[in-house]
Amino acid sequence: MKNKKTTLGGLLAAIGTALTASNDAVFHTVGVVITAVGSLLLGTMAKDHNVSGK
Repeated sequence: MKNKKTTLGGLLAAIGTALTASNDAVFHTVGVVITAVGSLLLGTMAKDHNVSGK
C-alpha cells in the first residue's frame, strides 16, 4: 500500500457501492454519496507508477 489516499478512495467507493444495493432509501442515498466521494478521491489521487510528481 504505497498511497493511502487512493486506498481510502477505493474502499469508500466499494462500501458506497455495497450500500446502494440496499432497499432502504436512506442507505441507498448515502451509498451514492459515498461512492461519488470515493471515486473522486480515487481519481484525483491516482498516479502512474513510472511518472514523477507529488
